[in-house]
Amino acid sequence: IAYRNAVRMQKANDMLSSGEFSVTQAAQAVGIETSRFFVGNIKKFLAHVQTEEAAAEKFLENYLFLPQ
Repeated sequence: IAYRNAVRMQKANDMLSSGEFSVTQAAQAVGIETSRFFVGNIKKFLAHVQTEEAAAEKFLENYLFLPQ
């Protein structure tokens, strides 16, 4: 279920990022009928993605030698 929700939220995020879709349209496209439920889920998804990106960046800074 978590994988399915992540895929749905990624698709919705892509739709919203394009600027071509409203929140309601993105929510309905991924099968979520209520905007309130959708907004809560997309916020959690984006926070999780940002946390993973920050952790990956920190790993690269601390454990890999990257010449500049």
